[in-house]
Amino acid sequence: MDTEFDLTTHMLQAVGPLWLVAVFGMFISAICESAKPKAQEGEEKSGGIALVIAGFASLMTPILLFAHGFWTLAWMDGIEVSPQMLIEVIIARKAIVVGLFASLAAVAILGSIVGWIIRAAAPGLGKTLNLAAVPLALLTLALTVFVSHEAALGLFALVTSG
Repeated sequence: MDTEFDLTTHMLQAVGPLWLVAVFGMFISAICESAKPKAQEGEEKSGGIALVIAGFASLMTPILLFAHGFWTLAWMDGIEVSPQMLIEVIIARKAIVVGLFASLAAVAILGSIVGWIIRAAAPGLGKTLNLAAVPLALLTLALTVFVSHEAALGLFALVTSG
């Protein structure tokens, strides 16, 4: 158990503080997106392309964060990784890989739950928070791309070189 804890601590240090800021941004963005009150009768639904953009940003952010965390995990020992070794890393460190995935999923789900609570308790605040959802989702995605672009490109190259 100590080795898993040490490995997790080492990985959190290796991914860097901006990765943690991007995870926090993902949490706040999920709150803002899910805080939108339900439309009243006769009220037009709005959003259109902005909702599609926010949805894309909200989908890509955790994928890129996972890719960065996984890439950091694969390269933590400082050895060159081949596609076959990548599978060995997944098997050897399955608890950390599952924990990384579960923690990112939990952040998104908890953010949505908090947003739902705000929507139910204070619809006016929910509407205001929802106005910030699209810019915040795009800002979070931009930070995530900045943080994880090398990891995402490295994983893509490793998988496609196969």
